[in-house]
Amino acid sequence: MIHRASQLFLPTLREPPADAEAVNHKLLVRGAFVRQLTAGVWTFLPLGWRVHRKIERIIREEMNAIGSQEMLMPLLTPAELWERSGRGKIDIIFNTPLGRESFYDDTAIRKSATLHGVLVVTTLTAAAATVKAIQALRERALDIVSLQEIHAAAPATVR
Repeated sequence: MIHRASQLFLPTLREPPADAEAVNHKLLVRGAFVRQLTAGVWTFLPLGWRVHRKIERIIREEMNAIGSQEMLMPLLTPAELWERSGRGKIDIIFNTPLGRESFYDDTAIRKSATLHGVLVVTTLTAAAATVKAIQALRERALDIVSLQEIHAAAPATVR
């Protein structure tokens, strides 16, 4: 067991990562708690792992105090479990990549979604428009008009 901070592996950073937007993201990376491996995948560094284990211990003590039981489940589950519960179909993916690392994940997500016929939305503006459209669909039927129809009906402009 390490008793001195000087013995810990603490690769701190002077500046936050360029793609970090959230304050907690910046502080956790700069303070050597975590490092991002790829989009959505993080590595706990020794200090972050110690904090994680302390929080885990506190939660475990509280759960034991009220007679709860702890269990560990797999991160990956068979598709049949999701399908049986009615949650097996993916209709839309909101993937707003940020930074260079997420570019490769974004490409893989798009390819997989296209292969399975799933709609992929990749910008925040498009995500907001999609959410509004879904809300409108729930409230009433929509009139769908193609861009060609809109432009054909518009008066011609002189350039």
